[in-house]
Amino acid sequence: MEKYEQYLKDLPIIPVVATKIISIPEEDKNISFADVAKLIQVDPGLTTKVLKVANSAMYARQREITTLQMAITLLGFKNIKSLIIFTAAANMFSKHKNAPFYKIFWRHSVLTAFISREVAAKEIPNISREEAFVAGLLHDIGKVALYHVRTEEYEVLLREKERTGASTSSLEKSTF
Repeated sequence: MEKYEQYLKDLPIIPVVATKIISIPEEDKNISFADVAKLIQVDPGLTTKVLKVANSAMYARQREITTLQMAITLLGFKNIKSLIIFTAAANMFSKHKNAPFYKIFWRHSVLTAFISREVAAKEIPNISREEAFVAGLLHDIGKVALYHVRTEEYEVLLREKERTGASTSSLEKSTF
């Protein structure tokens, strides 16, 4: 049962579906939650993730959310787009998901994305929350390139960070 649950958790998403949804402007008044649900429902991985988030403790409900349209109504289109961006990005790196670098990178990127979105909502009125989310999510994307070009050296930096408590940024400046 545990392997089955892990498989469901790791279902890949269909890039074409993700691209279609991400490309819909947030201010588009011609698209309904039903339209968004129709796009998502052809992707089992994305459907699973949307329903899982809608039923998470963060959105505690009296009853279980069992349809995409209910989930989309609860989460809202902007949150659906954020979830899809995050999921699509995570899928790109899934084959490396157990590498220490990616565990650190994703945790930091996701936390920064959510914090950026909240700061934008409260402090920066002329920036959309979703733009801030994406900027936070991608702010360190150059580290991925460094990691892939010089994997062994980067892993040495990560071990040095653990040993000394120094930031990877300061170590990167001295190494690269």
